[in-house]
Amino acid sequence: MRTFQILLILCMSYTHQLLWAADETELIEPLMVSIPAGEFFMGSNNNPNEQPVHKVNIPAFQLSRYEVTVSEFNQFERATHYIRTGTCVIHGQAGSLEIYMGAPENLALNANPADCISWDDAQAYIKWLAEKTGKAYRLPSEAEWEYAARAKNQQKYFFGNDDNQLCEFANIYGNENFGHNFQLKIQRFPCDDQADFKTVVGMYKPNSFGLYDMIGNVNEWVEDCARNNYEGAPINGSAWRDNACTKRVARGGSWANNNETLHVTYRHFSGEAGVRTWDSGFRVALNAHDEPQINNAGSKRFAADLASAQQLERTTRKKKLAAIKQYVKNSKTWKLGTLIEPPMVTIPSGKFTMGSTAFDKGYLKATPIHEVNIQSFKISKYEVTIKQFKQFVAATGYYPGDSCWRLVPEKGGKFKIEYTSGSWLTPEYAPSDFHPLMCVSWDDANAYIAWLSQQTGRHYRLPTESEWEYAGRAGATTKYYFGDNDEELCQYANIRDESGMIAFARDRGYEKQASACNDFSEYTSIVGMYKPNGFGLYDMIGNVNEWVSDCSNGNYNGAPTDNSAWISDECQMHSTRGGSYSSTPFNSQIAWRGHGERANRSSIGEGFRIVEDIQAGDSCDNISSASCKKLAQKKSQFEIDLEKAQKNFAQKKLRATNNM
Repeated sequence: MRTFQILLILCMSYTHQLLWAADETELIEPLMVSIPAGEFFMGSNNNPNEQPVHKVNIPAFQLSRYEVTVSEFNQFERATHYIRTGTCVIHGQAGSLEIYMGAPENLALNANPADCISWDDAQAYIKWLAEKTGKAYRLPSEAEWEYAARAKNQQKYFFGNDDNQLCEFANIYGNENFGHNFQLKIQRFPCDDQADFKTVVGMYKPNSFGLYDMIGNVNEWVEDCARNNYEGAPINGSAWRDNACTKRVARGGSWANNNETLHVTYRHFSGEAGVRTWDSGFRVALNAHDEPQINNAGSKRFAADLASAQQLERTTRKKKLAAIKQYVKNSKTWKLGTLIEPPMVTIPSGKFTMGSTAFDKGYLKATPIHEVNIQSFKISKYEVTIKQFKQFVAATGYYPGDSCWRLVPEKGGKFKIEYTSGSWLTPEYAPSDFHPLMCVSWDDANAYIAWLSQQTGRHYRLPTESEWEYAGRAGATTKYYFGDNDEELCQYANIRDESGMIAFARDRGYEKQASACNDFSEYTSIVGMYKPNGFGLYDMIGNVNEWVSDCSNGNYNGAPTDNSAWISDECQMHSTRGGSYSSTPFNSQIAWRGHGERANRSSIGEGFRIVEDIQAGDSCDNISSASCKKLAQKKSQFEIDLEKAQKNFAQKKLRATNNM
C-alpha cells in the first residue's frame, strides 16, 4: 500500500462550518432517541456472514439521533488534547491511499459526521463523555444497531425494498453530477443524493424511529467483535465480546457504498480496533434509564446551529442544482460549428531511450533509463482546446464540477495553492476558445475521448507515457527536444518566465523569482504559439500539463518496453507530462514526470492531448504519398479559425514586447 500526504482529502471533508465560538464548559451531549423494547429476526440469507437468521430480544435503550459530528468530536479532542496520529485509509479506484492524521482542526462548528475514526477513537470519546456526564454512554451492540436501523421493518432497507428510493434516505455513492471528485472500485448507483462525500447529518429522511443516516454518510462502529457468522451469537441484544478480539464491525455503509452493500443487514468488517478509514464514524447508545441533558446550554446551542447548518446545506444544494441547470442551458447557446476532429500527426514506428539521469536534486522518477520500442500512432498536433470541450459539453450536458486547484494570493510568498471554486469555463482559466483546456481531471479527459470516439467512429485515447515521451522527444536525446539551453526555452514553450513572474507578483503578491527567459505569456497561451518539435507537435513543453493513461509509478523499474500503458492494481494516481505555464526549467525537461489523483482538477495546468490508434487501411500506406501530402495540407475550419486567433495573440505579444 502506498502512502501519500494528501491534505486535499481532509480539507474537502470539512466544507460546512458555522462560526460559533462555544465556551468549552458548554458540553454538547448527543441528541438521543428512545428505542422501545422488542424482538426481531436478525440477519438475512443474502450473505453467509449474515447467517443464520435468528430471533433477538432487545431491551429498551437510547441511540443518538445523528452520527457523532465533527463538532462533538473536536470538543473532546480540544478538551483532552487527544490527537489522532498515524494514517487514515482511503479505498480508491484500484487500491488504497493513506493520509496522515494530525492535530484536530480548530473548527467552531462542523455538522458533518466525524470520520477517519477508529474503534479505539470512538471508545476514547465515549469514555470522556461518560466521565463528563456521569452517564454510561457506549457504542451500541450490533444487535441493537440492526434493530434500531430496521425500526420494526424486516425488508431490505428500513423504508422497503426499492433501490430507487435510496437517495431519499441516504448519502451513498451515486449521482454523476455531484460525485466526480473521487472514483471508487464499485459502480455508482444511478440516483441523486446531491453529495460528493460525507455531508451534514440529518439531511435525508429518517427511519420510523426518527433516526437519521442509518444508511450511508459514514460507517458506524458497534461494540461487538467481528465474527464470520452468527453461530452462537447472543439473543438478548448484548454485545458479542471476546477478550482476544482483534477485528471489529461497522454497520450502515457510507457515502462510498452503493446499493449492493447498503442493505440494513450488511456487515462491514472494518479491521483492527486502531484502523481508521476515510468513511468510518459512529453514534452512541445509552441505557433507557439515563436521561441526557438536552437542555444544557451546549446541547441547545448545538441543536440550533445544527438546524442552521442543515438549512444552509439545503440552500447550497438548491443553488448548485440551479447552477448545473443554467450551465447546461447556457451550453446549448454556444455557436460551435461542425464537430471538431483534432488535427493529428502520424508518429513513425521506432525505438528510443526513455528516461534521464541528467536531473539534479536527487530526482529519480525518470530512472532507470531503458529502451522502448514504439509502434506507429497518431497524436494531436495541439492540446485539446476550450472549444473542443465545449462541443462535448453542449452535446452531453457533462458537468465536471465547480472546483479545482488554483494559485491563490500570498504576499511575499513563492507559490500557494488551494482547492477552491472555479471550473474549466472560469474566464481566468479560459480566456478564449483556443486556449488549452484545464481544470479537467483524468476522468473528464477520458469522458471527452469516449464521446469523440463514438461521434467519429475513430479509436481515440490518451497517449501512454512512453508514446508521449517518444513523440515529445521527436528523436532528441537532450534535456529539451531542441537542445539543452534553458535560455532557448521561451522560443518553444510557455513556462514560468519573466512575464509570468511579473503577473504572479502583480496578481498574487508572490516574491519575484529569477527566470531563464521571457515567453511573453503571463498564464496559458493560445495553443500552437511557440515553435514545434521535430514531429510538428506544439506545446509538448509548457502551457498545460498533459494527462497520460499510465498509473503514476515512482520510477521505471519494471516499466513496459513497448508503447503499452503501465497500469497496475494500485492505481489511484496517474502521470502527467510536459510541464505547464507555471513550470520551471527543471520540470520542463522532456523526461520530467508529474502526477495527479485521477479525479484531480487543476488550473495550475492539467489538460491533455489525444492519440488515435492506426487501424488497418486508414493510414497512407494504401494511397500515394502525393495524395497523403495533399490530405495533410488541407486545413479544417478549426485550423483556419485557430490561425486567426494565433495572429491576434501574436500581435498582443508583440505589443507586450515593445512595452518591455
